Amino acid sequence: YDYIAVPYPEGNLSEEYNVFFNREVIENVLYSGYITEEEKKFRKEIDSKIKTIN
Repeated sequence: YDYIAVPYPEGNLSEEYNVFFNREVIENVLYSGYITEEEKKFRKEIDSKIKTIN
C-alpha cells in the first residue's frame, strides 16, 4: 500500500484502526499540511523516477 490512515484526532491507536490504501483511489486532497521547498523538490524527483519505472 502507498498510504496508511489513522483516526483523527486520536491518531495511531492500534493495528485494527489502520486503513491502508493506494494513490490511485485518492480523488482529492482537502489539506496537505506544512510542506517545505525541500519536500516539494523531493516529491518532484520521486514522481519523475516513478514514471520511468511504470
